[in-house]
Amino acid sequence: MTTSGPPLTADHAEAYSQLVTCFNEHLDEIFEFEIVPSALQSASAGIMRDGSSYGASKRFLAAAFLHARQVFQSSLEVGKEREGVSLANDASKVMLLYDPEHVTAANFRKRYLRRAKDQELFRRELVFLTSILTSPLHRHAKSPTLWSHRAWVLQQTLPAMAVSDVESYFVKNMESELDAILRAGERHPTNYYAWGYARKLFRMMENLYLDKETYHWKPEIPLFVSSSAQRLKAWCMRHPSDTSGWSFLHDFLRLLTNEPRQAIVEDVLKYAVHLRLRNESLWVFVRIILADATLEKSRRDELNQLLGNLAFAETGKDERSEFTLCATRAIAWVNANQASM
Repeated sequence: MTTSGPPLTADHAEAYSQLVTCFNEHLDEIFEFEIVPSALQSASAGIMRDGSSYGASKRFLAAAFLHARQVFQSSLEVGKEREGVSLANDASKVMLLYDPEHVTAANFRKRYLRRAKDQELFRRELVFLTSILTSPLHRHAKSPTLWSHRAWVLQQTLPAMAVSDVESYFVKNMESELDAILRAGERHPTNYYAWGYARKLFRMMENLYLDKETYHWKPEIPLFVSSSAQRLKAWCMRHPSDTSGWSFLHDFLRLLTNEPRQAIVEDVLKYAVHLRLRNESLWVFVRIILADATLEKSRRDELNQLLGNLAFAETGKDERSEFTLCATRAIAWVNANQASM
């Protein structure tokens, strides 16, 4: 199958070749890619590089994409199947860098990985996906296609990670996954797809943990969950308007025992009051968590009273009026709804 359109030139091939080289140089390490203004990129320079950070103009990427699409389509018709698959593998990466919603390229990568049945290739796929999902690119961090593809890759690799004999291998990979989620959440606020992936990730971890199988990493999980909760709390405090982050933190707290869960809620309350925050996303979290049955009733009442005391201890009516309104609404909502939750 061929694609009609303007003929491709040596510039298209050169742009494509430079991007493939970039990918191949970073098969085992995360890199960063961003779009730079055309004025900053000379015609002869090609990709701009600073360590593991790369930049290219939109026009350069478009030229590489056009050549990659041609290579991808023609390679699947090559008589030598191995050669064709290898070419399509390179081309599909360039296609996803330019267009994260290119479903055909993503589906090819699934077939490529499934046929190879090589855990090393799956690991490199996660590296590739982390690189483009966390790069400062306009569409990638919140791409449903890329996060869905990553979830599929995770389903194939997490069971293998669980039985690995390498010390702390499973937990280290879980930490790397959380790193990618948090960075993608910073790249694109209220990143529904990244946090949805996080829910799948920790649900799979929980299922493996509850499995009767005696995995050697199980004793490490309580500490990992506790440290992850602290990281999530800190992330949400830095992004108080991010409703998706607060929603995930609320779901995540069920993995904690009562004492650390209550400590995190208290930290959030003190933080909100200290900075007189009026972000609706934060107050939705406060309302729901204080009314949630995951907190013991005596502790819920104590935290509810703490909120009232902290809020109304503020002085200066002009400074606290709007903030106090948020606090009083939260207390009223909790009192009205805690019995039903």
